[in-house]
Amino acid sequence: MGPVTARHVERFPNLRLIPQDSLSLRLMLWGNALPGFDAETDMPFHGSHPAFRRDLARFFVDPSPWIEYMGTIDFAFGDRIHGNVAAILAGTPALLIAHDSRTLELARYHQIPHVLASELGPDEDAVDFYERADFTAFNAGQPERWATFEAYLAKNGLQHSLDDPEQLARYDARVAAAALPGPVHAVTRDPRVGEPLDRVDWLYRELGRQPGGLRRLKQTRTEDAERIAALEAQVAELSARLAATEQRSGGFLRRRRRG
Repeated sequence: MGPVTARHVERFPNLRLIPQDSLSLRLMLWGNALPGFDAETDMPFHGSHPAFRRDLARFFVDPSPWIEYMGTIDFAFGDRIHGNVAAILAGTPALLIAHDSRTLELARYHQIPHVLASELGPDEDAVDFYERADFTAFNAGQPERWATFEAYLAKNGLQHSLDDPEQLARYDARVAAAALPGPVHAVTRDPRVGEPLDRVDWLYRELGRQPGGLRRLKQTRTEDAERIAALEAQVAELSARLAATEQRSGGFLRRRRRG
């Protein structure tokens, strides 16, 4: 997906990237690159990636704002099944780029428009993906899939929201009235923050590239702390001895003067 990502960031100025994992959230909040990746990768795994620097990335921590936002865009694609489902729930056409058996099985059963990652052309982009996103089979198969799911619920004595439209309306009203958080933006979009974070990340990685570099650095800090503690103990002991000597010397001089 690296070349696909780079190609779209370059060609589509209105592109929006929706990361969906905790490591990406940490990256967006603190600038921490994902382990094993640096600024040379095409994937948005580093704070200096154009998707972050150009403020193209949005991270949602609640599904309702996420789905609502997906309803404002024209088309969605990607290799994360949840992102495509969020788009479909919002009424936005989507194309899943299937990269493993789990997502492929879900796409086949629900007849979500999809293409195998291995079948992507070297220069395909969102325009080509949109042409692949045919929802005819998806729409035609929805009644049968829903009937299967509803029968399973009934068999196990489970009710669902469509059994009580009034309850569903009340739930939707409560969600609409809730003060839900908006999307997270990348901290590195601000050059005043992004560039210093890049330097810190570079230093961390340079140390990490040295065999045992971080371990030796931590060991050195530990040894320095132990030496400092030992020196402080010696200083305290010498100070106590000096104070005792001064006290004895003062007493001797006083006795001499009295004599």
